[in-house]
Order: sequence, then structure tokens, then C-alpha cells
Amino acid sequence: MKNLAYLILITVFLISCDEDKPKIDDLTFTYQTTDVTELDGNDGSITLTVTGGKDPITYNWSNGESTKNINSLIAGTYSVTVSDASSQSVTKSIEITEPSVKIETIKISVGAEYANDIYYSLASGVVSTKDRMEWDIAFYTGPMTSSILTNDGNNIKLYVVDAIANWADVNGDDTVGIASMPFLNNTYSDTTWENGAFDKGALGHPDYGWGYYDMVTHQVVGDSVHIIVLADGSAKKLMIQKRESSDNSFHIKYANLDGTDEVSDVVSMASNLDKNMVHYSIANEATVIHEPAAADWDLMFTKYYDEDIPYLVTGVLSNNDIMVAQMETDTASNDYGSASYSKVINTIGSDWKTFDMGSFSYVVTEDLVYFVQDNNDNYYKLVFTDFEGSASGNIEFMKTTY
Repeated sequence: MKNLAYLILITVFLISCDEDKPKIDDLTFTYQTTDVTELDGNDGSITLTVTGGKDPITYNWSNGESTKNINSLIAGTYSVTVSDASSQSVTKSIEITEPSVKIETIKISVGAEYANDIYYSLASGVVSTKDRMEWDIAFYTGPMTSSILTNDGNNIKLYVVDAIANWADVNGDDTVGIASMPFLNNTYSDTTWENGAFDKGALGHPDYGWGYYDMVTHQVVGDSVHIIVLADGSAKKLMIQKRESSDNSFHIKYANLDGTDEVSDVVSMASNLDKNMVHYSIANEATVIHEPAAADWDLMFTKYYDEDIPYLVTGVLSNNDIMVAQMETDTASNDYGSASYSKVINTIGSDWKTFDMGSFSYVVTEDLVYFVQDNNDNYYKLVFTDFEGSASGNIEFMKTTY
């Protein structure tokens, strides 16, 4: 009996000691996520709420973090193991998502009086900003082409006045009444930039408008004298003498109308085949590198002559082979797959805005959407939201990247 009483006493003592220990609740946690707000963003976060367990609590995240909460996260799955001092641990996997599209507000400025050409990449933004005043004519670089454009956005005007044999006879008399004469202009309602002012009147091979193809020399030989009126209003006579195939160059000659200050020059395309065009300044008697590499840009924000209206407009022209679809639809629509695309370079053009005579300001056309497919088969949506006019040249649009 004495031993039994002793055992009972010991048991009661142990139970009493165990009851004195604080009870440790089961370790558990919940979480709250903030998903990434835009495609390829990094503003996601995970916040934990821990209950139970014994301090200290530790955190082991799959991305190497050891804090309770983690921030600046990209989309993905993150696992965390929460452990306490009593050797309890709980592991969970948590997903952070992102939108399927990226939406940005893009602001571009072509400058006061629309002075600049903006070359723009849909994937990476503005490629270059160039002063439109720096060039007068531009030559297409492809060795199998003979296209020549004028800087119509800078109010350059081109006229055909005589046969090439009569270069010396062309003078100031040929400008009498020229302001009322029809001038030659570039065509942008085409699927290529190879339809320049000098090419007007071309009848097809071997007639290229400003010259004829020579079957023996394989040159395009000029057959016309032109008068070109420059941005400052001065006029010169101009002759495209030939398109030399052997070295991919254009040979040109120009002078004052009285024959003074005659300049002969060779404009080489050979070192600039990565561009669509090589530009030239008659005013400065020099070749101008105006366009970036053609592979680097998709759209050009510029001022140009719209022959269908006809007058100068500010708008957007696309690079060769860029596919554009214009749709009048809900601007929230993302149905780019069902759009009807075109390679016509002025598909975006200038009609996304109108001028309101009442407020004397531009109004952006509502519910007008442009879907664009670039040369890497990426799709974008453009919705224009603001145009400030000539005072600043500021243009704003929403760009959705799919």
C-alpha cells in the first residue's frame, strides 16, 4: 500500500507540472496576394497572417527571401515554409498572376508646328526624333528600284517642265504661274514607300516616270528637267541624270534657275541598305541620314501631303510590311484576331482626329481602334486619346500589347 500511495503521489505531481506549461497552439497561416497590375510588371506582393506556434517564427521563401511579407514580385508561383521554435512547420504554394495584356499611355511630341519626324517601335518606343527641315528629297535604297520622294511635309513642291536636252533653256520664265500648276506628290495610299513624286507618270518598265531603263547599260537614264520649290520658297532646276546599277547610286544635278551655282552630286545607296531611303538636302548640298534602320521602326509620326483630301496633314504612316486594321468598335475590344489587315502605309493616317471650328481645337474620334501586327508577328492595339495641335505637336494614345 505504501508503494501504491507513492506512485499515486508521483503521478499527481507530474500531471500538475505538465498543466503548468503554456499550451502551444497549432502553427498555421493565411495569406493575401496583390497580383501584378500589367503584363511583365513587378508590383505583386504576398502578405502573411500567422496564428499559433511558438516564437520566434521563421520564413523560408522559394525566391530566397526570409521576411514575413514579400513585395516587388513578378508573376509566378512562390512557396513558403513557416516554422516555429517548437519544430512545427507549414508549407504552402501561392500564385501571383498578371494581366494577359499590357496597357500603356504613350505620349509623343512631333514638336511645335509639327517640326519633327518621330520613328517609333511598337516593341521599344521612340527610336529617333529627326528635324524634318534637314532634307528635301529621298532616294529608295533597293538596288532594283528607282523611286525618289519629295519632302512634301516640308512643303517641297516638284514640277516637270521640259525634256532633259533643254537643261540650259529652263529658267525663271518657267516659274510664271507655277503656283497654280499641279505639282507632283508622293502617294501614301499604297502598300510601299516606293511611290514617290518623281515616279508620277511612270507607265511601267521601262518607263519609270523621271527616266527610262536602258537595256544595254542597265541604268535608268533621266529624261526630264524638274523645277523644285524648296521650303524657303526658292526654286531650282533639277535633273536626275541616272540611276547607276553597278554601284547602287543616283547621279543628280541642280542649279539656280539662271544656271548659276550648279551642283553635280552622286548619292550612294550602297552603305545604307539597312534603311528604306537615303535623304538629301539640296539646300545644304549634302546626303542626310534621316531614317534609322528599317528593321528598328514600325510607325512614323509625321506631317505629309494627303493627295486624297488634298492638303498637308499630321498623322501616322507605317513601315513597309506592317499590317494595320482600322475598326470602329468599342475601344475595350481586344478582338484583333478577327480584324481585316492591310499593308497600306497610311491606314492609320490622320483621320483619327477632326478640327472643331467652335472650340478651335482638335477632337479625337471616339471608338476608333487600330490593330497593328509588326514584322515579328506581335499584335498591338492603338487608341488615340489626345492631340494638342501645332502649338506643341503632342500626341497621346493608349497602347495595348498582346
